Amino acid sequence: MNNRPTTGITCDGFFGTASLVLVVAFSLLSCDQQQEIKAGKAETEVIRPVKLMTVASGDDALNRSLPGRVRAFNRVELAFQVGGTLVQLPVQEGQSVQKGDLLARLDSRDFEVALRNAESRVQRAKALLRLSTVEYERLERVRKADPGAVALSHLDRAMERKEMAHADLLTAEAALDTAKLQLSYTYLKAPFPGIVSSRSVDNFQEVQAKQTIFSMDDFTMVEVVVEVPESLMAPIRNPGTYVVTAEFAPAPGKRYPLTLKEYSIRGDPKTLTYQVTFQMPQPEEKINILPGMTANVVAEPKERSALPIVIPAVAVFSQEGGTPHVWVVKSEDMTVHLREVKTGALTGADGIEIIEGLQRGETIAVSAASQLREGTKVRKFES
Repeated sequence: MNNRPTTGITCDGFFGTASLVLVVAFSLLSCDQQQEIKAGKAETEVIRPVKLMTVASGDDALNRSLPGRVRAFNRVELAFQVGGTLVQLPVQEGQSVQKGDLLARLDSRDFEVALRNAESRVQRAKALLRLSTVEYERLERVRKADPGAVALSHLDRAMERKEMAHADLLTAEAALDTAKLQLSYTYLKAPFPGIVSSRSVDNFQEVQAKQTIFSMDDFTMVEVVVEVPESLMAPIRNPGTYVVTAEFAPAPGKRYPLTLKEYSIRGDPKTLTYQVTFQMPQPEEKINILPGMTANVVAEPKERSALPIVIPAVAVFSQEGGTPHVWVVKSEDMTVHLREVKTGALTGADGIEIIEGLQRGETIAVSAASQLREGTKVRKFES
Protein backbone atom coordinates (compact mmCIF):
# COMPACT_ATOMS: atom_id res chain seq x y z
CA MET A 1 0.00 0.00 0.00
CA ASN A 2 1.45 3.27 -1.08
CA ASN A 3 1.38 5.86 1.65
CA ARG A 4 3.09 8.78 -0.30
CA PRO A 5 1.59 12.10 0.48
CA THR A 6 -0.60 13.77 -2.10
CA THR A 7 0.18 17.27 -3.43
CA GLY A 8 -3.37 18.06 -4.54
CA ILE A 9 -2.40 18.46 -8.24
CA THR A 10 -2.87 15.52 -10.50
CA CYS A 11 -1.17 15.08 -13.88
CA ASP A 12 -4.42 15.48 -15.70
CA GLY A 13 -5.16 18.63 -13.74
CA PHE A 14 -1.75 20.04 -14.52
CA PHE A 15 -2.04 19.61 -18.22
CA GLY A 16 -5.59 21.02 -18.22
CA THR A 17 -4.45 24.11 -16.40
CA ALA A 18 -1.51 24.57 -18.73
CA SER A 19 -3.75 24.29 -21.76
CA LEU A 20 -6.07 26.95 -20.41
CA VAL A 21 -3.16 29.34 -19.82
CA LEU A 22 -1.90 28.83 -23.36
CA VAL A 23 -5.33 29.49 -24.88
CA VAL A 24 -5.72 32.73 -22.94
CA ALA A 25 -2.22 33.85 -23.84
CA PHE A 26 -2.76 33.05 -27.51
CA SER A 27 -6.07 34.91 -27.49
CA LEU A 28 -4.44 37.98 -25.95
CA LEU A 29 -1.65 37.79 -28.52
CA SER A 30 -4.15 37.51 -31.36
CA CYS A 31 -6.04 40.59 -30.13
CA ASP A 32 -2.82 42.59 -29.94
CA GLN A 33 -1.81 41.49 -33.44
CA GLN A 34 -5.21 42.40 -34.88
CA GLN A 35 -5.05 45.84 -33.29
CA GLU A 36 -1.55 46.34 -34.70
CA ILE A 37 -2.72 45.30 -38.18
CA LYS A 38 -5.66 47.68 -38.02
CA ALA A 39 -3.41 50.48 -36.82
CA GLY A 40 -1.01 49.74 -39.67
CA LYS A 41 -3.81 49.91 -42.20
CA ALA A 42 -5.00 53.20 -40.77
CA GLU A 43 -1.47 54.53 -41.02
CA THR A 44 -1.14 53.45 -44.68
CA GLU A 45 -4.65 54.61 -45.82
CA VAL A 46 -4.24 57.68 -48.05
CA ILE A 47 -6.80 60.49 -48.05
CA ARG A 48 -6.19 62.27 -51.34
CA PRO A 49 -6.51 66.06 -51.51
CA VAL A 50 -8.58 67.15 -54.53
CA LYS A 51 -10.34 70.27 -55.68
CA LEU A 52 -14.04 70.01 -54.90
CA MET A 53 -16.99 71.87 -56.35
CA THR A 54 -20.61 72.13 -55.29
CA VAL A 55 -22.75 71.75 -58.38
CA ALA A 56 -24.83 74.78 -59.32
CA SER A 57 -26.87 75.40 -62.46
CA GLY A 58 -26.29 78.27 -64.82
CA ASP A 59 -29.26 80.15 -63.36
CA ASP A 60 -27.59 80.19 -59.95
CA ALA A 61 -24.47 81.60 -61.51
CA LEU A 62 -26.46 84.27 -63.34
CA ASN A 63 -28.39 85.26 -60.25
CA ARG A 64 -25.69 87.67 -59.21
CA SER A 65 -24.82 91.24 -60.02
CA LEU A 66 -22.16 92.32 -62.46
CA PRO A 67 -20.70 95.83 -62.72
CA GLY A 68 -21.41 97.71 -65.93
CA ARG A 69 -20.65 101.12 -67.35
CA VAL A 70 -22.88 103.42 -69.35
CA ARG A 71 -21.93 104.37 -72.89
CA ALA A 72 -23.64 106.71 -75.34
CA PHE A 73 -25.81 104.96 -77.90
CA ASN A 74 -24.44 107.23 -80.63
CA ARG A 75 -21.63 109.81 -80.45
CA VAL A 76 -20.74 112.26 -83.22
CA GLU A 77 -18.13 114.96 -83.69
CA LEU A 78 -19.76 118.14 -85.08
CA ALA A 79 -17.89 120.62 -87.29
CA PHE A 80 -18.60 123.40 -89.78
CA GLN A 81 -18.24 122.58 -93.46
CA VAL A 82 -16.75 126.05 -94.04
CA GLY A 83 -14.30 128.21 -92.13
CA GLY A 84 -15.03 131.54 -90.49
CA THR A 85 -15.44 133.49 -87.27
CA LEU A 86 -17.76 132.27 -84.55
CA VAL A 87 -20.37 134.90 -83.67
CA GLN A 88 -22.87 132.75 -81.75
CA LEU A 89 -22.24 129.85 -79.36
CA PRO A 90 -25.39 129.46 -77.25
CA VAL A 91 -24.85 125.98 -75.74
CA GLN A 92 -22.57 124.68 -73.00
CA GLU A 93 -21.12 121.28 -72.18
CA GLY A 94 -23.66 118.95 -70.60
CA GLN A 95 -26.62 120.83 -72.05
CA SER A 96 -29.53 118.84 -73.45
CA VAL A 97 -30.65 119.82 -76.94
CA GLN A 98 -33.35 118.77 -79.38
CA LYS A 99 -32.99 117.95 -83.05
CA GLY A 100 -32.58 121.15 -85.07
CA ASP A 101 -31.50 123.37 -82.15
CA LEU A 102 -28.84 125.94 -83.04
CA LEU A 103 -25.47 125.01 -81.54
CA ALA A 104 -23.19 127.58 -83.16
CA ARG A 105 -23.11 130.16 -85.98
CA LEU A 106 -20.35 131.72 -88.08
CA ASP A 107 -20.19 135.27 -89.41
CA SER A 108 -22.25 134.85 -92.58
CA ARG A 109 -21.86 138.27 -94.25
CA ASP A 110 -19.48 137.08 -96.98
CA PHE A 111 -21.76 134.16 -97.74
CA GLU A 112 -24.82 136.41 -97.89
CA VAL A 113 -23.04 138.64 -100.43
CA ALA A 114 -22.13 135.58 -102.48
CA LEU A 115 -25.76 134.50 -102.36
CA ARG A 116 -27.01 137.86 -103.63
CA ASN A 117 -24.49 137.78 -106.46
CA ALA A 118 -25.62 134.31 -107.40
CA GLU A 119 -29.25 135.42 -107.38
CA SER A 120 -28.46 138.36 -109.69
CA ARG A 121 -26.63 136.09 -112.12
CA VAL A 122 -29.67 133.87 -112.26
CA GLN A 123 -31.89 136.85 -113.05
CA ARG A 124 -29.50 138.00 -115.80
CA ALA A 125 -29.38 134.52 -117.29
CA LYS A 126 -33.17 134.32 -117.30
CA ALA A 127 -33.37 137.70 -119.10
CA LEU A 128 -30.89 136.62 -121.77
CA LEU A 129 -32.80 133.40 -122.26
CA ARG A 130 -36.08 135.26 -122.69
CA LEU A 131 -34.45 137.65 -125.20
CA SER A 132 -32.81 134.89 -127.23
CA THR A 133 -36.05 132.91 -127.23
CA VAL A 134 -38.04 135.87 -128.49
CA GLU A 135 -35.44 136.55 -131.24
CA TYR A 136 -35.46 132.95 -132.41
CA GLU A 137 -39.27 132.74 -132.48
CA ARG A 138 -39.47 136.03 -134.44
CA LEU A 139 -37.04 134.81 -137.12
CA GLU A 140 -38.84 131.50 -137.32
CA ARG A 141 -42.21 133.21 -137.96
CA VAL A 142 -40.71 135.45 -140.67
CA ARG A 143 -39.08 132.50 -142.42
CA LYS A 144 -42.34 130.60 -142.39
CA ALA A 145 -44.14 133.59 -143.91
CA ASP A 146 -41.38 134.35 -146.45
CA PRO A 147 -38.67 131.67 -146.73
CA GLY A 148 -36.40 133.99 -148.65
CA ALA A 149 -36.54 136.85 -146.15
CA VAL A 150 -34.39 135.07 -143.49
CA ALA A 151 -31.37 133.00 -144.31
CA LEU A 152 -31.25 129.55 -142.71
CA SER A 153 -27.86 130.36 -141.21
CA HIS A 154 -29.38 133.31 -139.34
CA LEU A 155 -32.04 131.05 -137.89
CA ASP A 156 -29.40 128.53 -136.84
CA ARG A 157 -27.34 131.18 -135.03
CA ALA A 158 -30.48 132.39 -133.21
CA MET A 159 -31.16 128.80 -132.09
CA GLU A 160 -27.55 128.52 -130.89
CA ARG A 161 -27.83 131.76 -128.84
CA LYS A 162 -31.04 130.46 -127.27
CA GLU A 163 -29.44 127.16 -126.27
CA MET A 164 -26.37 128.94 -124.86
CA ALA A 165 -28.61 131.24 -122.83
CA HIS A 166 -30.42 128.19 -121.44
CA ALA A 167 -27.11 126.57 -120.49
CA ASP A 168 -25.98 129.80 -118.79
CA LEU A 169 -29.19 129.82 -116.77
CA LEU A 170 -28.59 126.26 -115.59
CA THR A 171 -25.05 127.20 -114.54
CA ALA A 172 -26.28 130.27 -112.67
CA GLU A 173 -28.97 128.26 -110.88
CA ALA A 174 -26.37 125.67 -109.81
CA ALA A 175 -24.17 128.48 -108.48
CA LEU A 176 -27.18 129.84 -106.59
CA ASP A 177 -27.80 126.43 -104.98
CA THR A 178 -24.13 126.30 -103.97
CA ALA A 179 -24.32 129.79 -102.45
CA LYS A 180 -27.42 128.80 -100.46
CA LEU A 181 -25.69 125.64 -99.26
CA GLN A 182 -22.56 127.56 -98.26
CA LEU A 183 -24.69 130.00 -96.29
CA SER A 184 -26.45 127.12 -94.52
CA TYR A 185 -23.03 125.77 -93.54
CA THR A 186 -22.54 128.80 -91.30
CA TYR A 187 -25.18 127.32 -88.96
CA LEU A 188 -24.37 124.25 -86.85
CA LYS A 189 -27.50 122.46 -85.65
CA ALA A 190 -28.18 119.37 -83.54
CA PRO A 191 -28.66 116.30 -85.78
CA PHE A 192 -30.67 114.44 -83.13
CA PRO A 193 -31.90 114.85 -79.55
CA GLY A 194 -29.02 114.46 -77.15
CA ILE A 195 -26.47 116.03 -74.86
CA VAL A 196 -23.46 118.21 -75.72
CA SER A 197 -20.70 116.14 -74.14
CA SER A 198 -17.81 118.47 -75.01
CA ARG A 199 -17.10 121.88 -76.56
CA SER A 200 -13.73 122.55 -78.16
CA VAL A 201 -13.87 126.29 -78.99
CA ASP A 202 -14.92 129.66 -77.59
CA ASN A 203 -17.11 132.32 -79.14
CA PHE A 204 -15.51 134.81 -81.60
CA GLN A 205 -12.77 132.32 -82.34
CA GLU A 206 -11.61 131.73 -85.92
CA VAL A 207 -12.27 128.14 -86.92
CA GLN A 208 -11.36 126.04 -89.93
CA ALA A 209 -13.59 123.84 -92.03
CA LYS A 210 -13.90 120.33 -90.55
CA GLN A 211 -12.52 121.48 -87.18
CA THR A 212 -14.39 119.76 -84.33
CA ILE A 213 -16.61 122.21 -82.45
CA PHE A 214 -18.73 119.86 -80.32
CA SER A 215 -19.02 116.21 -79.35
CA MET A 216 -22.62 115.19 -78.99
CA ASP A 217 -24.14 112.01 -77.54
CA ASP A 218 -27.45 110.51 -78.57
CA PHE A 219 -29.37 109.60 -75.42
CA THR A 220 -32.66 108.47 -76.86
CA MET A 221 -31.11 105.07 -76.09
CA VAL A 222 -28.56 104.04 -73.45
CA GLU A 223 -25.90 101.36 -73.79
CA VAL A 224 -24.57 99.38 -70.83
CA VAL A 225 -21.29 97.52 -71.31
CA VAL A 226 -20.56 94.54 -69.03
CA GLU A 227 -17.51 92.29 -68.76
CA VAL A 228 -19.07 88.82 -68.48
CA PRO A 229 -17.14 85.80 -67.11
CA GLU A 230 -16.63 82.99 -69.59
CA SER A 231 -18.78 80.63 -67.51
CA LEU A 232 -21.83 82.83 -68.17
CA MET A 233 -21.42 83.27 -71.92
CA ALA A 234 -23.58 80.27 -72.84
CA PRO A 235 -26.79 81.70 -71.33
CA ILE A 236 -25.89 85.18 -72.60
CA ARG A 237 -26.02 83.85 -76.15
CA ASN A 238 -29.55 82.61 -75.51
CA PRO A 239 -31.37 85.72 -74.25
CA GLY A 240 -34.78 84.06 -74.39
CA THR A 241 -34.04 82.17 -71.18
CA TYR A 242 -33.28 85.07 -68.85
CA VAL A 243 -34.17 88.66 -68.02
CA VAL A 244 -31.39 91.23 -67.59
CA THR A 245 -31.98 94.41 -65.61
CA ALA A 246 -29.83 97.34 -64.51
CA GLU A 247 -29.90 99.67 -61.53
CA PHE A 248 -28.34 103.15 -61.71
CA ALA A 249 -27.22 105.53 -58.96
CA PRO A 250 -29.66 108.33 -59.99
CA ALA A 251 -32.59 105.93 -59.42
CA PRO A 252 -31.63 103.58 -56.55
CA GLY A 253 -33.88 100.58 -56.06
CA LYS A 254 -35.43 100.80 -59.53
CA ARG A 255 -34.44 98.23 -62.13
CA TYR A 256 -34.66 98.83 -65.87
CA PRO A 257 -34.89 95.93 -68.37
CA LEU A 258 -32.02 95.59 -70.85
CA THR A 259 -31.91 93.96 -74.26
CA LEU A 260 -28.86 92.32 -75.78
CA LYS A 261 -27.24 94.37 -78.55
CA GLU A 262 -23.95 92.59 -79.24
CA TYR A 263 -21.13 90.65 -77.64
CA SER A 264 -17.50 89.97 -78.44
CA ILE A 265 -16.45 86.50 -79.55
CA ARG A 266 -12.89 86.92 -78.30
CA GLY A 267 -12.31 87.02 -74.57
CA ASP A 268 -9.77 89.08 -72.72
CA PRO A 269 -6.86 86.69 -72.02
CA LYS A 270 -6.01 88.49 -68.78
CA THR A 271 -9.45 88.77 -67.19
CA LEU A 272 -11.05 85.78 -68.98
CA THR A 273 -14.14 87.88 -69.65
CA TYR A 274 -16.14 88.83 -72.73
CA GLN A 275 -17.48 92.31 -73.45
CA VAL A 276 -21.28 92.27 -73.76
CA THR A 277 -23.31 95.35 -74.73
CA PHE A 278 -26.93 95.80 -73.65
CA GLN A 279 -29.23 98.68 -74.51
CA MET A 280 -32.36 100.35 -73.16
CA PRO A 281 -34.43 103.49 -73.84
CA GLN A 282 -33.57 106.60 -71.84
CA PRO A 283 -35.87 106.46 -68.78
CA GLU A 284 -38.98 108.62 -69.01
CA GLU A 285 -38.41 109.84 -65.45
CA LYS A 286 -36.61 113.14 -65.02
CA ILE A 287 -33.20 111.54 -64.68
CA ASN A 288 -30.27 111.47 -67.03
CA ILE A 289 -28.26 108.29 -67.41
CA LEU A 290 -24.92 109.74 -68.53
CA PRO A 291 -21.82 108.16 -70.09
CA GLY A 292 -19.35 106.85 -67.57
CA MET A 293 -21.98 106.12 -64.92
CA THR A 294 -21.86 102.71 -63.29
CA ALA A 295 -24.67 100.20 -63.44
CA ASN A 296 -25.50 97.18 -61.32
CA VAL A 297 -26.54 94.52 -63.85
CA VAL A 298 -28.42 91.40 -62.77
CA ALA A 299 -29.45 88.47 -64.97
CA GLU A 300 -32.31 86.33 -63.68
CA PRO A 301 -33.63 83.18 -65.37
CA LYS A 302 -37.22 83.14 -66.54
CA GLU A 303 -37.44 79.57 -65.23
CA ARG A 304 -35.24 77.86 -62.65
CA SER A 305 -34.81 74.84 -64.93
CA ALA A 306 -34.18 76.83 -68.06
CA LEU A 307 -30.40 76.73 -67.86
CA PRO A 308 -28.18 73.63 -67.68
CA ILE A 309 -25.64 72.81 -65.02
CA VAL A 310 -22.14 74.02 -65.92
CA ILE A 311 -18.99 72.44 -64.44
CA PRO A 312 -15.27 72.61 -65.34
CA ALA A 313 -14.54 70.41 -68.33
CA VAL A 314 -11.56 68.81 -66.52
CA ALA A 315 -13.99 67.18 -64.10
CA VAL A 316 -15.41 65.05 -66.93
CA PHE A 317 -13.53 61.98 -68.19
CA SER A 318 -14.36 59.00 -70.38
CA GLN A 319 -14.61 55.38 -69.33
CA GLU A 320 -14.57 52.38 -71.63
CA GLY A 321 -16.90 52.94 -74.52
CA GLY A 322 -16.29 56.69 -74.44
CA THR A 323 -19.16 57.53 -72.09
CA PRO A 324 -18.49 60.64 -69.95
CA HIS A 325 -18.32 60.27 -66.18
CA VAL A 326 -17.57 62.35 -63.10
CA TRP A 327 -16.54 61.55 -59.54
CA VAL A 328 -19.33 62.39 -57.10
CA VAL A 329 -18.23 62.87 -53.49
CA LYS A 330 -20.40 61.33 -50.77
CA SER A 331 -20.53 63.92 -48.00
CA GLU A 332 -21.02 61.41 -45.17
CA ASP A 333 -17.64 59.72 -45.49
CA MET A 334 -15.94 61.84 -48.22
CA THR A 335 -15.58 58.92 -50.61
CA VAL A 336 -15.85 59.24 -54.38
CA HIS A 337 -18.24 57.28 -56.56
CA LEU A 338 -18.40 57.03 -60.34
CA ARG A 339 -21.39 58.69 -62.04
CA GLU A 340 -22.24 58.64 -65.76
CA VAL A 341 -23.38 62.00 -67.15
CA LYS A 342 -24.70 63.43 -70.40
CA THR A 343 -22.79 66.47 -71.58
CA GLY A 344 -23.82 69.45 -73.68
CA ALA A 345 -21.95 72.34 -75.25
CA LEU A 346 -18.64 73.76 -74.12
CA THR A 347 -18.92 77.17 -72.45
CA GLY A 348 -16.14 79.70 -72.35
CA ALA A 349 -12.59 78.36 -72.13
CA ASP A 350 -13.02 75.56 -69.56
CA GLY A 351 -16.71 74.92 -68.86
CA ILE A 352 -19.09 72.26 -70.11
CA GLU A 353 -22.86 71.87 -69.79
CA ILE A 354 -24.25 68.82 -67.99
CA ILE A 355 -27.64 67.82 -69.37
CA GLU A 356 -28.25 64.73 -67.23
CA GLY A 357 -26.59 62.92 -64.33
CA LEU A 358 -26.00 65.63 -61.74
CA GLN A 359 -28.21 67.56 -59.35
CA ARG A 360 -27.69 70.97 -57.84
CA GLY A 361 -26.09 70.75 -54.40
CA GLU A 362 -24.05 67.62 -55.13
CA THR A 363 -20.27 67.76 -54.69
CA ILE A 364 -17.88 66.59 -57.39
CA ALA A 365 -14.11 66.25 -57.72
CA VAL A 366 -12.63 68.56 -60.33
CA SER A 367 -8.99 67.45 -60.15
CA ALA A 368 -6.96 64.23 -60.06
CA ALA A 369 -9.72 62.32 -61.86
CA SER A 370 -7.30 59.74 -63.29
CA GLN A 371 -5.83 59.03 -59.84
CA LEU A 372 -9.13 58.28 -58.09
CA ARG A 373 -10.80 54.91 -57.70
CA GLU A 374 -14.26 53.88 -56.55
CA GLY A 375 -14.50 54.49 -52.80
CA THR A 376 -11.31 56.56 -52.53
CA LYS A 377 -11.37 58.89 -49.55
CA VAL A 378 -10.72 62.53 -50.39
CA ARG A 379 -10.44 65.85 -48.65
CA LYS A 380 -10.77 69.39 -49.96
CA PHE A 381 -7.55 70.72 -51.40
CA GLU A 382 -6.61 73.99 -49.75
CA SER A 383 -4.60 76.09 -52.21
